[in-house]
Amino acid sequence: MAKKTAESKSAKNLVAPATKRSDGYAILNSLVGHIVVLNPDGTILFTNEAWNRFARENGNPPLRAAEPGANYLEIWKRAVSDGVPGAPAILSGLKGVLAGKQKRFSSEYPCDLPDEQRWFAMNVAPLEGTKGGVVTSHLDITRSKRAEMAVQKSSATIQALLDSATQSIVAVDQAGNFVIVNASTERMFGYTRGELLEQNLEVLVPEAKRGRHAGYHKIYFDEPQTRPMGIGLELEGRRKDGTVFPVEIGLSTVATPEGRLGVAFVTDITERKRVEALLHQREQEVKTLLDNSPDVVVRFDRDLRYTYANTVAERVTGYPRETMVGKTQRELGMPRHVPGLFDPVLRGVFEMGRPDVFEFLYPTPSGDTYWEARFIPEFGEDGTVASVINFGRDITDRHHLDDALRQREQEVKTLLDNSPDVILRVDREIRYRYVNSTTARVAGLTPEAFLGKTPREVGLPENLCDLWARTLKGVFDSGLPQIIEFSFPSPEAETVWEERLVPEFAADGTVQSVLVIGRDITERKELEKVTETHAAEFRALAARLLTVAEEERRMVSRELHDNLVQQLASLAFDVGGLVAEIPSRNRARNRLQALQARVVKVSEEARHLAYEMHPSMVDDLGLVISLTALCDEFAKEQNIIVEFKDESLPRPIPQEVASGLYRIAQESLQNIVKHAHAKHVTAQLVTEGEELRLSIEDDGVGFDPAAVKGKGGLGLVSMEERARLLGAKLSIESKLGHGTRVAVVVPDLKRLP
Repeated sequence: MAKKTAESKSAKNLVAPATKRSDGYAILNSLVGHIVVLNPDGTILFTNEAWNRFARENGNPPLRAAEPGANYLEIWKRAVSDGVPGAPAILSGLKGVLAGKQKRFSSEYPCDLPDEQRWFAMNVAPLEGTKGGVVTSHLDITRSKRAEMAVQKSSATIQALLDSATQSIVAVDQAGNFVIVNASTERMFGYTRGELLEQNLEVLVPEAKRGRHAGYHKIYFDEPQTRPMGIGLELEGRRKDGTVFPVEIGLSTVATPEGRLGVAFVTDITERKRVEALLHQREQEVKTLLDNSPDVVVRFDRDLRYTYANTVAERVTGYPRETMVGKTQRELGMPRHVPGLFDPVLRGVFEMGRPDVFEFLYPTPSGDTYWEARFIPEFGEDGTVASVINFGRDITDRHHLDDALRQREQEVKTLLDNSPDVILRVDREIRYRYVNSTTARVAGLTPEAFLGKTPREVGLPENLCDLWARTLKGVFDSGLPQIIEFSFPSPEAETVWEERLVPEFAADGTVQSVLVIGRDITERKELEKVTETHAAEFRALAARLLTVAEEERRMVSRELHDNLVQQLASLAFDVGGLVAEIPSRNRARNRLQALQARVVKVSEEARHLAYEMHPSMVDDLGLVISLTALCDEFAKEQNIIVEFKDESLPRPIPQEVASGLYRIAQESLQNIVKHAHAKHVTAQLVTEGEELRLSIEDDGVGFDPAAVKGKGGLGLVSMEERARLLGAKLSIESKLGHGTRVAVVVPDLKRLP
């Protein structure tokens, strides 16, 4: 008992400095806000009647536990552990204000009650004039919060009317002197609590209204009651810096031992005023938009009379909007079938409260037009349909497009029915919903025999039915397309088919059907076998090429041994004889000249052999000069006209590319000598975009490339292999009696170093 008395006295001592009267305790009890006073360590010293009443009425154990003597910080620590939204921030704010690190703290938080959710604004401020402790106020802002959320839902263009709405609470005595000032008042008006507690209420009233306000203040204290202030008036408050802003004020009174106090709940409605102005602006914008809409826009009341019509409605109907407003369609004399269509639909929308839409024909002076009419209910505050807005759109063009679309659908059906591919659709039960004529022809059935049946019911082979069942299940489950191959015993012969199974999705994202496109790939499979055979032949030719290369090396070795080495040995022997027996001057000159000729011959043969092995000219002088020399030498040796054309190349060509192209040109010219019997040859080295192209064309007898494929042709194989090593593409075009053209293309010059 002594402890509670001490706590109560401590509470009064802490509360007293925030007021000019000793009755601050009673004033806090009279406030509608929930007040909790804490000492420096967070122990609750005082809770007002609003707090206690709320805890009792809502049966909240944590609230009932928050009584004098309990530690308020511990209560919030438990809330943090329980995962209460906003609890960590509130606990941090309480600690910050208690420790003096923050001047004050405020927060908004929801409170879930058994039958509803309510919102509170929490303000934590230090107790002025004390060595510690804070006062926390919890104001019910449910109404403003709900209004704010309702505004947010009503229009995407209007921001929250009271996004950060706060409320100022002040209590004054009969003389107008401040007794209680909360933190929101400080923030709203720019004064500190100490400054206000030393002044009169009039400092918050605009100077032009202070005289009248003093009289209203006296009248209110003569007849005090809880009511809004200044009903029908535009109330304003004045900040410390002199700025004036609109406010909304609720008044209440409380009796204390020291006298009656007037309590004002002040809300800054600047944002609401701004939003109202914006809403008015938006309404004007909507009106402008509707008046300039390409659609007919009209509104009907419950008597089916026009209450609004835009300019398009005037133009389409031929009636001025002033004439339309206040009248029904029948009273305006519209074509009889129009109200006959509109009236039942309008009554249905008014009665059911659901939108509706229909299409109709409307005659105009320029001819009949087709229209789509949409009816949207507009609800009043009582939840009933107060009016219906009608949007009318000219769909004459769309009507014609629909006709054209139906025609196109018929054309597509004709196209599908005449496609060489099998095209069909199955549903989730693996039943046919569509088959084209090719499907029916391949199966030897009529299209009607498929519809509504499964593959087994149609009588398709069992193995194909099993394959289809597994694959279709995968497509329906995964939503991914699949490809299968299978053999099918058609009436003519065994065939091989490739089928693509493509999922078709419903609006909810599930696969509602699968489109199957099948193609007879029997010929392709046969070609693949031929290709594999040709590949094997190519590998055999490559092996033979390696053998020939080895034989060439042995030939070079024999040539060096049997020819050059023997000639050099003979030269060495003759030179030795000359040294052993020096002849006369004239005879020596003759013998030396003979030796010189033999040395030149040996050198020429060695150079020719080296040139055959590797054209050093390509390395020294480049591809263009080397090809020019090759063509000139070929023309002289073979007595054939050779024309070489080139263009300036964008950059130097790498050695391996130049050497490979040179060898391909060399092999092509050798083939011309052996097989073409040509009289004229054209060689070109050009760039085309990013490609380097070498082509050699003759007017010889030509040949059939397919006939010689895989039958010898080491020259062709070597050219193909050299092109492959360069990453190039080799093409050979020839026809009997029309010459031959060999072209090699090196792609992407940018990649060349």
